[in-house]
Amino acid sequence: MKIKLKCPVVYTSKGIFLLSNNNYGINCSIGDHLSDILIQLEKGIAYSDIQTLLKDDQFADIFFKLKDKNLLICTTDSYQGTSLEKSYDFFNFHFANFDTSFSFLDDIHVAIVGCGGIGCNVAMCLATAGIRKISLVDFDQVQPSNLNCQFAYNLSDIGKSKTKCLQEKLFNINPTLDINIYEKKVSKATDLSPLSTDVKLIVCAIDTPPICASIYCLEYTIQNNMNIIFGSTGYTTIAVGPLLVSHAARCNYLTSLEANLAKKASIVSGSLSSTNLLVCAILGNEIINFFYPFSNNMLLNRKRIYAPISMQVLEEKSYDSD
Repeated sequence: MKIKLKCPVVYTSKGIFLLSNNNYGINCSIGDHLSDILIQLEKGIAYSDIQTLLKDDQFADIFFKLKDKNLLICTTDSYQGTSLEKSYDFFNFHFANFDTSFSFLDDIHVAIVGCGGIGCNVAMCLATAGIRKISLVDFDQVQPSNLNCQFAYNLSDIGKSKTKCLQEKLFNINPTLDINIYEKKVSKATDLSPLSTDVKLIVCAIDTPPICASIYCLEYTIQNNMNIIFGSTGYTTIAVGPLLVSHAARCNYLTSLEANLAKKASIVSGSLSSTNLLVCAILGNEIINFFYPFSNNMLLNRKRIYAPISMQVLEEKSYDSD
């Protein structure tokens, strides 16, 4: 274990500033010794070396001031040199303290239904954020047009199973993942019954048939008391959420979907990778923050529709019970 600075350091002619939630300034001349101390703390100093360094008066003075300001945290090198290194550092910034470092949770299991433009990109976000157990559901094969915005695939994947190609891509990013694949079409709620009962959240990323596909996923989560999140793209709008975490909210959203069943809707055939990635980034953040809450979830039982260029909120709807 090491002790490390929680924030970046800015050196100026007026002193040293540490940029954190509460910025902290050290008003003193910047000598080589002080710079060396801060450089060591930025890299991290092993517990075994701290006691020796504390014999130096200037080190001890700076060290305890930083500790009192909660600017020192415990960290480990366990993920150094892996695909989780930067994610670990991010979470450690938010969740570690002087005595305890951040630890990834082992029991998070997310099922992604649909491995297309939303599902495959969200899967990569989750895999690199330490979500270790992922289930992939899709019946389709990779088509040349999919390379427009489905970044898990390339030309060598054309004609191959999406779930198998995505599984391989995720293993290449993080070999320690636990990935289950289900090559099947979802045409009713019971088609999802092979999923493990320990799934904590389902990502509904299928759009065929329109509306019905969302209903199938939603009915399954209502029957099995699972959380679920939605997202989709259009020509002029993107829709994110809701992230439904209560039985009442799931039932309310189901009622709203069923009310639209009589409407005829066609699938949007065109897409831009950039607008697609906006949806995937928002969903990825919402899911990761749901399990590792470093901020407030903006889509908790709530759906938002945005204009994809201006990011103006065009519509917002809550599915909480009144």
